[in-house]
Amino acid sequence: MSENQLKHLFTNQSTSNTLVGILCLIGGLMVWSSSFFLSHTLYGSGYTFFVKQLIGYLFICISLWIGPQIPPSLFIKGGFFFFFISLFLCIATHFPLIGITINGAHRWIKIFSLIIQPAELLKPFYLLLIATIVSKFKHTTNQLIFYSGIICGITSIVLLLQPDFGHAFLLSLTTLLLIIFSSRNRKKIYLLILCASIIGTIAIITKPYRLKRIITYLNPWADPRGSGFQIIQSLVAIKNGGLTGNGIGKSKQKLLYLPLQHTDFIFSIICEEIGIFGGIAIIFLFYLLFLHLLYRANATTNDIVKQYTTGVAFIIFLQSSLNVLVASAALPTKGIGLPLISYGVSSLVGYGIIFCILQSLQTTQEKNITTQYN
Repeated sequence: MSENQLKHLFTNQSTSNTLVGILCLIGGLMVWSSSFFLSHTLYGSGYTFFVKQLIGYLFICISLWIGPQIPPSLFIKGGFFFFFISLFLCIATHFPLIGITINGAHRWIKIFSLIIQPAELLKPFYLLLIATIVSKFKHTTNQLIFYSGIICGITSIVLLLQPDFGHAFLLSLTTLLLIIFSSRNRKKIYLLILCASIIGTIAIITKPYRLKRIITYLNPWADPRGSGFQIIQSLVAIKNGGLTGNGIGKSKQKLLYLPLQHTDFIFSIICEEIGIFGGIAIIFLFYLLFLHLLYRANATTNDIVKQYTTGVAFIIFLQSSLNVLVASAALPTKGIGLPLISYGVSSLVGYGIIFCILQSLQTTQEKNITTQYN
């Protein structure tokens, strides 16, 4: 394959659709397998979680289809409004009647019979707003840090109050990376990184349960039946699978030994059923999607499109990396699912919106986008 053909492959829009489709197919199969026993135990049917997951995948398919038909002005001009609405929904998790509390966490709202995690819906509009700020102020570092810091700070406070440290960390780190790659003032960037590290450390040590996760991560065997149970069971699943796995549907850890086996720890079940080689293959698919999005970002001359596409690349790469590292006990546990694969309709809807915005921005003439923005 020639260099031009390779470049065309990495910048072609159908490549991202293909990679997303493959990850969704793998996700559907693994959600069915990992959740079957739990679903049958809770609901009397092994397909409850799987059917709900299919609804989320249907939304992604529709988003990929209608995205190119939506004028980018809808998102660019309405970006702040959509961000404000999604942020308000995150605050609404604390409201009586609609807010749902599980294990002390206020992360969900119930509208009629729908249970929604607003943080997942916040991601696409947060990315769009930050991309707009970075594209507008990338040559004035002080303003870039100031406006990005305000949006990031408000969003992080709202998420930490739920508490949802995982999403607060994910969005903050994505913002920091966009600023680092956009600004040329190295001294101010180093100072920003130092400040962000101090704030992150304070956020961890001021909450005992977060500090306990760090301690458990360092030595899970100190409390194998308590705080270390989840990490140990995750490692057992990966070890049981070996290099080639035990076969689809043949996981033992999913029989209620490993908590959150279809959400945060689905990668462990993947390794148990299709082996470490299968896990590596999925990691490689995410890496290809990351590279593809970066190529597409570099191929455009419109800065909003460039920053948003780069932000999408970062958030997919960071979330998938965090999930895999947590499942393999390389990082302390966090409530972060594997993008497009872990069970979660709200997460799939959020990524559907992300791809919808991406398709809208990248399939419309950049000249029109710039005119509407100015």
